Amino acid sequence: MHIAVLMKPVHNPDIPLKDEEIRDPAFGRREAHAAFGPYDENALETALVLRDHVPGTRVTVVSGFDDDQEPLLRTALAAGADEAVWVPFDPWPLDAAAVAGVLARAVAALDPPVAAVLAGVQSGDWDTGLVPRCLAAAMGWPFVDGAVAVRWEATAERFWVDTGGAAGPGTLTVPKPFVGAVIAAGTNALRYPTMRDRLAAKRKPIRRLEGITVPAPTAAVRFEPAPETRRATVFVQGADDVEKGRALATLLRERGWL
Repeated sequence: MHIAVLMKPVHNPDIPLKDEEIRDPAFGRREAHAAFGPYDENALETALVLRDHVPGTRVTVVSGFDDDQEPLLRTALAAGADEAVWVPFDPWPLDAAAVAGVLARAVAALDPPVAAVLAGVQSGDWDTGLVPRCLAAAMGWPFVDGAVAVRWEATAERFWVDTGGAAGPGTLTVPKPFVGAVIAAGTNALRYPTMRDRLAAKRKPIRRLEGITVPAPTAAVRFEPAPETRRATVFVQGADDVEKGRALATLLRERGWL
């Protein structure tokens, strides 16, 4: 199985910006202190956990930017990614749909074909959260928002995706391939690479994927809001457990749930 993880270089939040950096015309296009967005790191860890449980799984990091960020890509390889793919293009003047179009072409060019694309729910700079959605639309794949864990059911050839976020916890079954936007959870903080991992990362491949062009605009993408989930809390009264049980059974029958 092949899993692609989209990771975007942003300014390292631990390093304060200087005035001369902000005034530089290349600000935003050239990043001297780069780091991957925190949600992108969650996406990588989610893919790595899936690989830990599914033998033969390969994890490829795909990153698009205009300048050379090989040391940053090496950090993803040190964390456990099998390969890093650099798509050289300038995303700065492009909207989310155009960026997703470039990344969709890059993902389609990967070999073997990917079974899933995981990305952070939003980047660490613009925070629009649109690129994963636009990528799914461009590829015609199902999209899952708020993913926190992904599992593979080999017998049924499908994924189980645990979700969280504003809609609350849940689990979805998803066919392959699909696109998942990953949020932070206590179980998907990116693992810390050891010195041996860092040394091994120097021997892992970084592939420069040339010839990926920005697609021409086609049609607008509209995302319908998810159906609202109505919730209510009912307190069951009773003098003892038996009476409370009877009251609960009556309530369930009245609502057609029993």
